[in-house]
Amino acid sequence: MSVLGLICTQCAAQYPLGPMFYGCPACQETGVTSALTVAYDYEAIAADFDVETWAKPGHGIWRFAEVLPVKDPDQQISLGEGNTALVRPRVVCETIGFQNLYIKNETTNPSWAFKDRFHAASLSVARSMGFTQVTSSTTGNHGVSTAAYAAAAGIDTCVILCHSESSELQRNMIRMYGGHPFVLENRFPY
Repeated sequence: MSVLGLICTQCAAQYPLGPMFYGCPACQETGVTSALTVAYDYEAIAADFDVETWAKPGHGIWRFAEVLPVKDPDQQISLGEGNTALVRPRVVCETIGFQNLYIKNETTNPSWAFKDRFHAASLSVARSMGFTQVTSSTTGNHGVSTAAYAAAAGIDTCVILCHSESSELQRNMIRMYGGHPFVLENRFPY
């Protein structure tokens, strides 16, 4: 398996893969808050790397399941994210002089955002760990994507929108997916 576990971004302490919502316990003991990230066995991935396997046509992020945290196909959520088109913006190319500039059109993803790739994986992890509720904080499209993938996973969603000027369209999209949007009255002070 290519996933080794979790590693602290501050002190490099290692932990088994699993929910650790409050960051690194070793750092907490010293009064420091730090994040954990997934540690991969890159040598094992490189040793097993087969160009033909990776070049096979497929759809979405799950064609790369070998390096993603959810291996069980029954737990892998997809709404058709990924495989978005590369578009050559002719006028921009002519204006700036780059003839081979291409832009990835992420608006063709299910919630119109590149964040759908992340949520396909993260909500698959949540479902595989048995979670029944998730919460996200957002200024908009992150929350829509969370709600869409949580609905596909059968997970209830609370979305905290960071300011009262958040888009009514995005709040309605969150509701459409069965999510519960909550709007903060004032912007965060940062």
